[in-house]
Amino acid sequence: MRVGVLAVMALAAVAAAQTCPCSFAPTGSEPRVVLNTLGTGGNPSTCSVRTLPTGGCFCVVDEGNAGECEINSEAVQYEFIGGGPQCVAVSNPIAVCPAGVEARTTRCEIDTNVAWTLDCVIPASEFPDDVTITDIQLRISQTDNFTFTGTGPVNNAVSLSYQTINQILPINAFPDWEDTPIKSTSGNIPASGTITYSAGSTAPFRTLNALPAGIAFANSNLGSLGVVFRFTTQLGQQSSGFTETEFFPIFSRVVVDMTASFE
Repeated sequence: MRVGVLAVMALAAVAAAQTCPCSFAPTGSEPRVVLNTLGTGGNPSTCSVRTLPTGGCFCVVDEGNAGECEINSEAVQYEFIGGGPQCVAVSNPIAVCPAGVEARTTRCEIDTNVAWTLDCVIPASEFPDDVTITDIQLRISQTDNFTFTGTGPVNNAVSLSYQTINQILPINAFPDWEDTPIKSTSGNIPASGTITYSAGSTAPFRTLNALPAGIAFANSNLGSLGVVFRFTTQLGQQSSGFTETEFFPIFSRVVVDMTASFE
């Protein structure tokens, strides 16, 4: 009898361990590899690509203040072998949203000269009464384009480096929003006495989940303002060898998808 009890306890412990840190994504669609024929008798499975609806909970790795979701042990994902159509099952965990978890999402974007400020808001009217924010996720894309003009003595050695400095307010609400990659150049002032340099930079796509301070800040404003966070940029640059310098224009385009989960 004791062995039976221990066995049941062990099975319960295994079942309880089948969870993962998770977050919530807004509804959308994207191409997915799906099974066509299941391989048998040593023959490989075959798959194709279809556009399927996405959204809901998904497992994350080190994503800040993520929630906890059960894993769907019966769901299977596939990936191509080489270019396909042969494919194999992969062991990526698939999250199941906890009962009662809902979410609201919004898209905020700006494309103007640095420095700028963008307030991203999910209004209070979007949320039911007496709910609590449990997670906030940001999905951020950013592209910079700028033109620099510098003057100085002919043949003078010059150098320039530039990036956009990013910040989310309040501080400590999210992990750091990384600055754009540094763009650098060097050379000599031509006979005209003026050098012009134009460049663009695309930052890596970022997914950030709110830290405990960000969750607390959102809940403190939820009944009046809703979920509100501020995004700012400013110019970061260093130059040498020039007599006069001018950055214009300096465009930084940012798109933020903000999703707030609540229960």
